[in-house]
Amino acid sequence: MKTAWLGVVLMLALAVPALAADWPAPTAVTAGSDATLVPRGLVWGPGESPELAFALTDGDGKSKVARVGAGVTAARVLRGRRAPGLQSLGFGEAAIDESPTWWSDFELALVRTESGESKVAVDDGVVRALAGAYGQAREVVRWGAFLVVRSEDSAGSDLHLVDPRRPDAGRRLTETRSAAERSLGPRAGGLLYIEVNGDKTALCTLTMAGQQPCTAYPQLELLALATGDLPGGTIAYARHLLPDTPPKNVLVQLSAAGKWTLLSDDVFLPAGYTPQPAVDVDGGAVLFVNAAQAVVKLTVAGGAQELQALPTAGHREVSAVRVSRGLLLATVAQGEAGPQVFVYR
Repeated sequence: MKTAWLGVVLMLALAVPALAADWPAPTAVTAGSDATLVPRGLVWGPGESPELAFALTDGDGKSKVARVGAGVTAARVLRGRRAPGLQSLGFGEAAIDESPTWWSDFELALVRTESGESKVAVDDGVVRALAGAYGQAREVVRWGAFLVVRSEDSAGSDLHLVDPRRPDAGRRLTETRSAAERSLGPRAGGLLYIEVNGDKTALCTLTMAGQQPCTAYPQLELLALATGDLPGGTIAYARHLLPDTPPKNVLVQLSAAGKWTLLSDDVFLPAGYTPQPAVDVDGGAVLFVNAAQAVVKLTVAGGAQELQALPTAGHREVSAVRVSRGLLLATVAQGEAGPQVFVYR
């Protein structure tokens, strides 16, 4: 049963999730000796045995990037250079790495900040910064044969198209617009992103031909877009805004003409950070963490929910990828010493 109201479609048939079959025991991933670092931003790589990349963030917002392959329990944390004159003494400012995305089966793109300069870098065993006139990089995603960089300067936040093979030949895609963090959604027909204008947000599309009209959604503050779409529209996390009511985190599907469907209002989002919703395109489902910090799989056609019987608890985010042998999951959950990455293959 569905009820339309003010451009909103409420899925009233959402019941208590059924319990899914048990998953195999996960691989607990370690990433260095500093247990105070919190993993976030899980990103699966391509291929049948994909690597997993993620950021490690401390309480001051400084971060590192780590990657881990199949059957490996210790992630490789990418190292930064130190100031040459202080390197031998063990001093010098370490690099800050964030926003990992896969450029190829083995090459990882990321944003690296050193000495106050934030540039796109590529890791193929050695981290190499890419030159280019795209301002201070803040986020990067792959879009076909290119990388899209969200950068900032005194005029605002812009999107730039960068070819890692010819980084100096990049071009600006937007003009002094504000794109939200974790909002870039590459698609076959274009690049989706969330535009922020004061306290309002809108879903925008870029194609190689240029900017397309943006769409605002009533009563929603858009927060993060899924990495893929399901029939019916784009999956997103948002904040539901109603008069005289505290904002509520929700999982929604965005369709044309400013209409949206509420998939779940039982959603947990970590403080200060919004992960991207995990979509299983072939399975027609989205996976998310509910308010009890358990992982739920929701089939969009019909709204059926399954509580995933994972042996881990205290989940903060989930990421999924489908390969020929089935669905692979990665979660950030509570480990013995704090939040930790767990991989289900």
